[in-house]
Amino acid sequence: MLNSLHAPRTAIVVGGVILLAGCGTKTVSDSQMEQTLAPKVEQQTGVKNVSVQCPPKLEAKAGTKATCKASAPGQGSINLVVTMKDDKGNFSYTGQRK
Repeated sequence: MLNSLHAPRTAIVVGGVILLAGCGTKTVSDSQMEQTLAPKVEQQTGVKNVSVQCPPKLEAKAGTKATCKASAPGQGSINLVVTMKDDKGNFSYTGQRK
């Protein structure tokens, strides 16, 4: 069950993640996305020690979506729906209760 880790109710736009190019397709690495999201979720929720797991190599194309999981010890977890805004690595996310 969720205690203090509640789903963010508004979309947050995040930019500046590192893009990887492979076979002509730009992608965002899961580790870079996780490192970008964790402090944002901590700041928004006030919960410390948040960890985030995302699928590997999300295509950096406007409209591409993926679901990441944010969790913290003793706080439960939430799903973060990540939506790519462009091919430069800018994205937004919203939280959804499981």
